[in-house]
Amino acid sequence: MIPKVALNIVPVPGQLMVAAGRRAEELGYESVWLGEHLFIPAEVKSVYPAGPGKQPFGAETPWLDPLLALAAVAGATDSIRLGVGICIAPLRHPLLTAKAFVTLDHVSGGRFDFGWGVGWLRDEFEVLGRDFARRGKDMDEILAVWQKLFRDVVTTHSGPSFPIPPISFYPKPLPGPRRSRLVGGGYSPVAFDRAARYDGWYGHLVRLDPSTNGGNRWDPVVVKRFTAQMRERRERLDLDPASFEITGAVLSLPTREQLQVLADAGVDRVVVNPWEMVEGTYVGVAESLEPAESFATAIELNVR
Repeated sequence: MIPKVALNIVPVPGQLMVAAGRRAEELGYESVWLGEHLFIPAEVKSVYPAGPGKQPFGAETPWLDPLLALAAVAGATDSIRLGVGICIAPLRHPLLTAKAFVTLDHVSGGRFDFGWGVGWLRDEFEVLGRDFARRGKDMDEILAVWQKLFRDVVTTHSGPSFPIPPISFYPKPLPGPRRSRLVGGGYSPVAFDRAARYDGWYGHLVRLDPSTNGGNRWDPVVVKRFTAQMRERRERLDLDPASFEITGAVLSLPTREQLQVLADAGVDRVVVNPWEMVEGTYVGVAESLEPAESFATAIELNVR
């Protein structure tokens, strides 16, 4: 059986976002995903994690606020899951992010996969006055705050970056078998350890193999080794490895056979981007959702 197939809708303009969510649900996509950037600097000096000069976006990519956009999609759909890959959590106060998370969790009925990570674009931190160098420490503190907010009757926190006096924070995330999930992003051993404590990992599969140098190809041997190591981390934490979902984004469209290879390598969900980019700009997205439809037909998406 092929893995869950998800649709990257970052290139879709806002006026088509709801229609894209509805159509993706009809076509059999398991989820739709958005990423996050506040802006793209005029000169990108930071190196994209999937390789220098290989970022799958351009200066005019329409970066919407993913939580607001997915809330609109949630209200127009019934079953498709909604994912963020990733939210740059250290850019904002954890209370603000937690409130947005539980809001989308409730309005979607527990269909939200919330990917978070430390980010890589230094300019975003500098413009907001955040310390890029301590974003990892801030991420650990943010996770501790979220855990308290989502669990405790009264929350208090004494960390260095985000001290919180005793407060009441409601609603809590929805319980039950269909629930929203916290998903870690990133490619360092520290990032992998963070993700293993939660519900899953999100990232570009080519980044797992430095020898690709930012290319489009992923190595099934490397991917299988990674998924095994992630589930070993879960076992060492005495957490169920079967409940941990690995979501891999790909930079080139896979065939159904390649999807099966990824499933055999331990990948639970594959996020695809069928939109064409020419000289750093996505073309044709505002006029048609046809690329997403064609890919669904090509891989027989409704055939399991």
